[in-house]
Amino acid sequence: MALFDSLHPIFYWLEQNILFFLSDFGKLIFWSGLAALLSTYLFKISYNQNQANQLKSRKKELQSLVSDPDIELSDLKKHSIALIKVSFIKLLTSFKPTLIAIIPLLFVLTFLSNTYSIIPPQKGEHIE
Repeated sequence: MALFDSLHPIFYWLEQNILFFLSDFGKLIFWSGLAALLSTYLFKISYNQNQANQLKSRKKELQSLVSDPDIELSDLKKHSIALIKVSFIKLLTSFKPTLIAIIPLLFVLTFLSNTYSIIPPQKGEHIE
């Protein structure tokens, strides 16, 4: 059993005992909504909004300096390097929360794949 299959028994029990009244389409909507809500919540609690806002304002400040037509070449180089550094830090700031937010999606997609992607053999089809 793989890591992302570990919650399959729990999901299967929920589907059989609590969601039994829903159609397959309704169950897909339920699982998709649950994964979306969990992912959004995990991203919200793991994302440092204050740091992101500080980096955003610093980036705007550097962009305005770089776009000045009267800037000296040495200053342009210095500000461009600083802008690249701030952009990279901003990217790294959102990378970890994004990876954390993907986790519920992986569990739910694995469950849905294992549950709904199996096609039963057709009548008269040879099974090896």
